[in-house]
Amino acid sequence: MVDTHQSQNGTGIRWPTLLIGALAFLAGTGLLYFGGGVTFLVPGYPGEPFLSRDRVLVGIFPLFAGVAVLSLAGWLFRRSLPAPLAKEARSPVTMSVYCVAAALGLIWLAFVVAAMIVRR
Repeated sequence: MVDTHQSQNGTGIRWPTLLIGALAFLAGTGLLYFGGGVTFLVPGYPGEPFLSRDRVLVGIFPLFAGVAVLSLAGWLFRRSLPAPLAKEARSPVTMSVYCVAAALGLIWLAFVVAAMIVRR
């Protein structure tokens, strides 16, 4: 029986799924940075309620959409691996995705701390 997901070089990586996962990862990080920046770093006018309509639509919605798209990207990365490698919790691809996501989270946290220091 022929494996339809087997690539030309025999690695078994599903390249279209991997590329869609990479695009979803880029879109998710962009949404996360934009939503987080608008929600936490863009000041409103004095007395403006935090959950105003504009802040929710422009900030909080992209923030949660970014988290959802990043979850989709992780699922797609996992689906792009060949079956034996996908079952391993510590596969190189899975660990690299987690490390990149952790690094992006730390960079974003550094931006938030820097913005708080500048405001003082």
